[in-house]
Amino acid sequence: MSKYIIFLVGLDGSGKSTLTRELSKNFGFKEIYGGWKRYYLPTSWLISKIGTYNKSGGKIRKKLNEERAKNKVSFIQECIYLNYVFEHLTRYYISYFFNSKIIFDRSFFDIYFQNSVAYQSKVLSYFFKKFPKPTHFIYLNPGKNILLSRKPDENTSKKIDFQLKNIEKLKHKINLIEIDSTRKVDDIIKEILINFPN
Repeated sequence: MSKYIIFLVGLDGSGKSTLTRELSKNFGFKEIYGGWKRYYLPTSWLISKIGTYNKSGGKIRKKLNEERAKNKVSFIQECIYLNYVFEHLTRYYISYFFNSKIIFDRSFFDIYFQNSVAYQSKVLSYFFKKFPKPTHFIYLNPGKNILLSRKPDENTSKKIDFQLKNIEKLKHKINLIEIDSTRKVDDIIKEILINFPN
C-alpha cells in the first residue's frame, strides 16, 4: 500500500490546524500534531518540566538565550536538539506503520525557521539529511499582514520577518509547495489533493 504523507509548514496563524482538521475529517488523513504540547518520549516531558521550573529552568533558559545571542550552539542545546530529533522520529514512525495517509501539523523541519541557531547545530545538520521526507511539503503562506491580524498575541512584526527569512533559506534545501492560505479551505484542499493519486 502506498503511503501519502504531508508535512505542513507555516507560521502561527497560517491555517495549518484548520487545514489538518479538514483533511482528517473528510479525506481520511491521520492527523498528527508535531508541536510541543503532546509528547511521545518521557525525556521530552522532562525537558519541558525543567524549562518551566523557575530555579533550574530559569538559569538554563538564560544560558541558552545568551548562547543564541552570540550565534552559538552549546552542548546543552545540542542535547535538546537530539531529543527533538528522536521525538519527531518516534512520532513519524509510529504514525507511518499504522496509517496510509498522514498529515503532520508541524514537523522536524519547523526548527529551521523557528530557532535562531538551528543552522549552526551539528546534530540537526546530520539528521536533516537522514530524516524521512514526506510525499509533499506544503508551505501555507497567507502573507505578513494576515499573520499579524490572526494571532496578534503570538506574532510580532520582528518575529514574522525573522521566520519568513528562514523559510526562504529552507526553500533552497527542500521542495516546498507554497500555497496562498488566504483562500477558502476547500480550494486549498483541491490544490493539495490534485498532487495525490486517487
